[in-house]
Amino acid sequence: ESEIFLMIAIYGYSDYEIAEHCRISEKTVKKHLSNIMNKAGMKSIRQLLSLLFNHVLMYREHYRD
Repeated sequence: ESEIFLMIAIYGYSDYEIAEHCRISEKTVKKHLSNIMNKAGMKSIRQLLSLLFNHVLMYREHYRD
């Protein structure tokens, strides 16, 4: 699940691209994404990416020289 999330968050891969890269079905990719969103309490991948982006910004602001 974490590898799939990173492929979306960092590289912007589509479900199809992730499936091809990981050699799994798109259905499996969608299931992993659903699991990730449920764990994070999010309704969409857009919400999840927004949460990640905000955390990165907060981290950078906090640890800026």
